[in-house]
Amino acid sequence: MKKKLLILALITALILTISISVAAETAKNGGWLVTAGEDPLTDEFTLYIYSQYSEKDQYNVIGLRRKEGKTNLILQTDYLGNDHLKDLIYRFDQEELVETKWGIASSSSSLFFKEDQDTLKSFVKKMMEHDELIFGYWPYEESRKTVVYSLNGFAASITPYLDELGWADLK
Repeated sequence: MKKKLLILALITALILTISISVAAETAKNGGWLVTAGEDPLTDEFTLYIYSQYSEKDQYNVIGLRRKEGKTNLILQTDYLGNDHLKDLIYRFDQEELVETKWGIASSSSSLFFKEDQDTLKSFVKKMMEHDELIFGYWPYEESRKTVVYSLNGFAASITPYLDELGWADLK
């Protein structure tokens, strides 16, 4: 229970940080929440696109974040332990499984896509072209957990911002 409260507090802090630090517009598109704007301190483009919580997996969220000139893909998860990298598996729709390692955030409850920006761009392109993204990961001292994310609405959510991300060729 404490772990879930901690995760909820971290998510709440993230949302408050977004709403306070970014002069932005917020929109809802399908199952995705989009906040885009300009950082008032640096005048840089800032973007947050996050899946909404489901009742079944309310602590598992996937999001794309553009902040301080860098784009990241983030999975909000259960407590993962103190390692720097975490094994996970994923697949799009019914495609082949991919085994990989993602970086663990300092909160130990988020995973970051650790590949370079070109590989991230390719991953996002696949997100735009598919209906589901299925992840399997191992929370700290627990058996594998599988989370299915609906990608419906993701392409419509990100398309208006592809120029700002430097990914105009994904249109």
